[in-house]
Amino acid sequence: VFLIEFFLRFYKRKLTTDDDRIFRKPQLRKRIWHDFLLLENQLPLFILNDLFDLAKTATYEDAFYENISFVKITCFWFRSQVLVFLPLDESSLEIHFSKAEHFLDLIILCLQPSQSRPQITLKDQNIPSVEELHQAGVKFKPAAGSTKNLLDINFNQGILEIPFFKVYDNTECVYRNLLAFESMHG
Repeated sequence: VFLIEFFLRFYKRKLTTDDDRIFRKPQLRKRIWHDFLLLENQLPLFILNDLFDLAKTATYEDAFYENISFVKITCFWFRSQVLVFLPLDESSLEIHFSKAEHFLDLIILCLQPSQSRPQITLKDQNIPSVEELHQAGVKFKPAAGSTKNLLDINFNQGILEIPFFKVYDNTECVYRNLLAFESMHG
C-alpha cells in the first residue's frame, strides 16, 4: 500500500502537502526508491496491481482514478527517475510490464537485446579481457546511432561496437541487484 501511495503522490503532485514527510525531503525519497529496487524488497507486480484496483473502488470518486492504472503510475515514475540513469527504451516499460514478476524483472526484460539473435553456445567460458582483445587486434568503438540497449553489441571486421552509457551513483546499486537476481534465477 505504501508503494501505491508513493507512486500516486509522485504521479499526482496535488496529493502532496507542504508538510509531506517524504516528498518534501528529496534524500528520503531517493532512499525509498533505492530500497524498492533491492532484490530482497521485490513484491509481485500482480499483487500491487490488484491492491491498486481495490483502492480505486474503495477510496476516491471515479473521476480521480479516471485514466489511471498501476501500470501508468509506475511507468511514469520509471520514466522520470530510472530512465535518467539506466539506458532503457521508454516504450519497453509498458510492453514488458504484464510479463514482469516485479520491478527488477521489469528492468531485466527491458534490457533484453532489441533484435533477436541466434543463441551461441560457448565452448570456453573464459572470456578474454579488454586488454587481451586489444592485444589481439580488436578495435573498440561506441555503438553508432542512438541505441538505448546495453546489449546491442556488434562485432564486425575486427571492430567491437558497444553502446555507451553513463555511470551515476544510482547505477551501481541497481546493477548489483540485477546481477544478484540473475545469479539466483539464471
